[in-house]
Amino acid sequence: MPDPRDRVHARFLPAPPLTEGGHQILAAPTRLDKGTIALDQAAVEKHVIVATPPTEENHQTSDLEEIVSRLPRPVADENTPLGALRDLPQTLRAKGGQVTVTTFLNRILDIEAGDTSAHKLGIAFDIGTTTIVASLLDLDSGEELASVAKHESASGLRR
Repeated sequence: MPDPRDRVHARFLPAPPLTEGGHQILAAPTRLDKGTIALDQAAVEKHVIVATPPTEENHQTSDLEEIVSRLPRPVADENTPLGALRDLPQTLRAKGGQVTVTTFLNRILDIEAGDTSAHKLGIAFDIGTTTIVASLLDLDSGEELASVAKHESASGLRR
């Protein structure tokens, strides 16, 4: 039996979003001790670009095509979340064309007005037999920014 004091390092790999909200799921193959999280930093990326919105009616490029053309590498734009597409005209024009495009394995997750690249956060869950712990993580540094736990008693979950 392994010594529980031994630290286990696992590679976290974000999974594609399950909803249109752009949330990420981090999964690891083993139980981790506090402070041992190693993230795959290449999977979730934020790109700050300046795109030019189409201004004339004969210009046949869509807002999304303009944004995708400015990204440093090709992305699959056909699965862009519906919420991001709905907000795209206002998002692109809010900060003079400056937008931050969040991608996951070359797939667009979100498009935000301005430069939000300093805010790349994720949440990790540790679901045990009697306790559930949620941790808010900085995806660039792996630092745990906040944590909350609920303990299950005989009468159900409690804080």
